[in-house]
Amino acid sequence: MQRHLSSPDWEFVLNLQGGRIEKLTYRKELILGTFDRKDGKKSNTHVCTPNFNREGTKEYGLPVHGPPRNTIWQVKTDDRTYFSIYCIVPATDLYKAGLYVEQVFELRPGLFKQTVVVENTQGSKVPVNIGIHNYWAVPHGWKGTRLNGCDISRLVETNGQRELRKSNTVRFPDGRRFRLQTKGFEDVKLWAAPDNNGVYDDAYVCIEPVLSLGTDYFGSKQSMLGEGKSFIASQEIGMIY
Repeated sequence: MQRHLSSPDWEFVLNLQGGRIEKLTYRKELILGTFDRKDGKKSNTHVCTPNFNREGTKEYGLPVHGPPRNTIWQVKTDDRTYFSIYCIVPATDLYKAGLYVEQVFELRPGLFKQTVVVENTQGSKVPVNIGIHNYWAVPHGWKGTRLNGCDISRLVETNGQRELRKSNTVRFPDGRRFRLQTKGFEDVKLWAAPDNNGVYDDAYVCIEPVLSLGTDYFGSKQSMLGEGKSFIASQEIGMIY
């Protein structure tokens, strides 16, 4: 189920089971990875849609973070540095629309781009959110990580969130700096898994762009997607020297 892309600087490994990024490296340095968590789960970067976290789980019967992360995706375009995949989220008695979800991955000079498209192909207006659950590799731990100059350590410990800019700077404790540019995403979720004793994973940190983390977003007019309409969001990752 794996697919590999590469360029002179980038190496990218995708698993069609869940449409998940298993590995992204830049000049052989791990950027996004796959990690064994203290809570017993193995996790890596994946798309969350049509809901993020637990929104819509009761009213619409949606699974946490949505069905696509556990779905087998199909290949649409297969090129050495440009790859796209898609999956279908069928309508249900509670969530009354079928969705077409596409991911596009591009390896550019000094830049990795991921685009997510969600289209309502048939049915009623339904609420849609989109998140990219990034698992950033932090070989020296995440305490002291800064987002746009602000230390986010406490927010990671409390499953916190912040507003997201279109152009963001991420600085890790080991001095690595990245530009995270986004379109469509308003907020970012910050997290790492703790064990039963409150000891956090420190090999990764989740910095997750989301359309909106507003408590009243899902089901609001802003979130409703009508038949034939689509939401598009993207992130671009590049190293700053």
